[in-house]
Amino acid sequence: MRRPDVSQLTEAVGTASEPPSWRHRIRPVPGRDHEERIRNTIAQHWINGQWTGSGSVLESINPADGTVVGSFYDGGEAEASAAVDAAAAAFETTEWARTPSLRATALSRLADALEARVPEVAAMLSRENGKLLGETTREVSGAVGWLRYAAASARTQTAGRAAETAPDVVRRTSRL
Repeated sequence: MRRPDVSQLTEAVGTASEPPSWRHRIRPVPGRDHEERIRNTIAQHWINGQWTGSGSVLESINPADGTVVGSFYDGGEAEASAAVDAAAAAFETTEWARTPSLRATALSRLADALEARVPEVAAMLSRENGKLLGETTREVSGAVGWLRYAAASARTQTAGRAAETAPDVVRRTSRL
């Protein structure tokens, strides 16, 4: 499995010195006292089977009313590299690479869990992005469909051929 160049990922999402357009809605969390008060609510990175923090803590701001939606650790190249390394190692040393049904089951369970929470996740996305609730509901429902497609692809090894994942919904992937 070829390891992606993490510097390309950083370029795609931006850095603190070269922010992408969405960074105007987040601001650094002021001072250690504030960090201590909200430590249990800071979103962390899931890397190599454990939650980790890193770098500075930022707040996501609701663009509609300026309220704080949540706090999170601002990950960078080191976190992206650690996550890619951990994923590559897991793929090479566990059954993930050799057992498509294991991946399919995990993706199906994730689709089920997300589908059960579509209204909640859509409302959260709407607060974070300032989008209409109907739009975020369609986005989350679409993600459920893509997860089901990925699960079906793992089970059937369709290798990019079109597959119907729901009545009248055909999805296709292609390798570049």
